[in-house]
Amino acid sequence: MGLNNDEYKNEIKTYVSILCDNLKDNDKQVKILLRMMRSLSDDNVKTIVAAVKEHCPGCKDNEGLYEIVLQMGSNKADFSNDRIQALDELRYYFQPAKEIYGKKEVFSYSDFQREKKVSIKEEDECILSILETEGIKGALTFAASVKNVNSAVRAIHRNLATDIYFKVLDDFPNEEDHLLGDCLINALIDDEVIAYCNTGSTTRRSTDILVTHAISDVIIDYIDTLVSSEQEGYWANVSYVGCANLSAEKYEYMIKKTIEYYNYVTALHLIFWKLEKGEVDLTQIYSILELYVYNEEDLGKNDKQAIRYIIQRMLQILQTSNEPDIERIAGLEEKYIALLLPHEITTPKCIYQKMANNPRYALELIKKLKEQTSEGLSNYLYSLLQHFKVIPGTQPDGTLDFDCTMEWFKYALDIENVEIRIEMLDMFGKALFYVGADEDGFMIDRRIADFLEDNINVLRSFELEAYNSIGLFDITTESHKLEDIIAEYDNKAEECEAEGYINIANIFRNVSGSYRLEHEELEL
Repeated sequence: MGLNNDEYKNEIKTYVSILCDNLKDNDKQVKILLRMMRSLSDDNVKTIVAAVKEHCPGCKDNEGLYEIVLQMGSNKADFSNDRIQALDELRYYFQPAKEIYGKKEVFSYSDFQREKKVSIKEEDECILSILETEGIKGALTFAASVKNVNSAVRAIHRNLATDIYFKVLDDFPNEEDHLLGDCLINALIDDEVIAYCNTGSTTRRSTDILVTHAISDVIIDYIDTLVSSEQEGYWANVSYVGCANLSAEKYEYMIKKTIEYYNYVTALHLIFWKLEKGEVDLTQIYSILELYVYNEEDLGKNDKQAIRYIIQRMLQILQTSNEPDIERIAGLEEKYIALLLPHEITTPKCIYQKMANNPRYALELIKKLKEQTSEGLSNYLYSLLQHFKVIPGTQPDGTLDFDCTMEWFKYALDIENVEIRIEMLDMFGKALFYVGADEDGFMIDRRIADFLEDNINVLRSFELEAYNSIGLFDITTESHKLEDIIAEYDNKAEECEAEGYINIANIFRNVSGSYRLEHEELEL
C-alpha cells in the first residue's frame, strides 16, 4: 500500500534528517539531497527546506551544506520558480556572516543582487544578522568584501540610526579605509551628508566628505556657502560621475567651476555629454581643448581611453562646423597630434589645409621633424607629412587656386637646405596625385597635368604615390584586384597619351606593367 501525502512528507523529513547528520564530509549525501531537490514536486521541495531547518539548526558552518548551495546555484536553470525560492531560502539559512566575507568561492551576497533574487527586505535581514553577530565592524568588513560595495553599505545605512552611522563614518578617515569611507558617505542622502558636514565632530574636511558623495543641485548650493579654500578643494577634485540629474543651470555652473579650478578632465566629460545630447557649444569646446594638457601618465586606463575618444570627437565637431577657424583648429590638431594619426575617428584636416595654403607652415613642420629628439613625436610628424594629400593651393571651399599652387612650388625650390628642399618637393609631387578632373572632363586638371609633364623630378614623387595609393592586399587570394588595377591604369595611360601627356602616360603604364607582371607570375 502506498503512502498518503502526509506520510510521504514525514518520510522525506526523516530521510533529510539522516542526510543532515552525515553531510559534513560526505559528497554522496550531498548529491542525494541535490537529486531530491530536482526530482520531487514543488510542494515537497518546500518540505525538504523545512526539514533541513528543523533537523540541522547547528549546521551553519557545515561545508557540505555550502556545497549544496553552490552546486544548486550553478544549476538553477533546471529549477522552477518555487524551487529557486526554496534554494534562496536555503542559501540564506546556511550563510553565516563570517563565511560570506571570508570565502571568495561562496555564492556571494553580491551575486544574489546581480541576479535580482534579493529584495530590499531580504538584503536588510542579511545585514541585520551580520550586525547582530559580528557588530558594526563585521558588517562593514562584509560590505568591503562583496563586489557591490555601495549597495551593501546602503543596506547597512538603512539599519543604523543616523547618529550611530555618523559615528561609524568617523572611524574610517584614514587612507587605508578610503574606499569604505567613500562608500559610507555615498550611502547618505543630500540632507544627511550636509548634516554630517555640519556636525563639527568629524575630523574630515567638508571637501573630503562632499567629493565622494554624488553631486546634486542641493549639494552645489551648499558648496557655495563654504569658505573659499574648501570650495576650491571641491571643484578641483570633484568627479563627473553622477552629474546626469543636475538641472541645466547647475550643469553649466559645474562646467564653469571645474574649468575655473583646473579640473579639466571632469570638464571634458561634462562638455562631451552635452555633445552626445546634441547640445553643441563651440566656445566651450575651443576653451577646454586649449586649456587641457593631455598627459597619459596622469590618467587611469579607463580614463585614458575615454579622454582620447572625447578629444577626437571634439576636434571632429570643430572641423565640420560652419566656417571652421582653420588656424585655431590646426593649432589644436598639432597639440593633440598623437591622438589623431593612429585613429580613424578624425584626421588632422586643418593642419593639411593650412599646409596646402602656407608653404612656410609646411616647412616649419619639416624642421620640427628634423629637430625632434622624442622618437614618439618624430614618428607622429613623419606620419603626418607622409599622409599629406591636399593639393597645395586648395582653398577651404575645395577649389584650386593654381597661382597659389605655383607659389608653393617656387617657395620649396628656393629652400637652401637640400635635404629639406627634397622633402618639400616630394610632399608636393605626392599630393598632386590626388588632383581632381578638369572642367572639360579630362582625368587631371589640365593646369596640373601641364606642370607635371614638364617637371620630371616632381613626376617621380607622383609615380611613387600612384603605387602607394593602391594599398596592400593579398594577390594570391584577391587576384581580381590585380586585374582591376591593370585595367584602370591602362585606361589612364591611354587617355593621357591621347591628350599628349606622354610622361604622365608612361607613369601609369609603369604601374600597370608592374602589376601585370605579378599577375602573370601568379598564373604560372
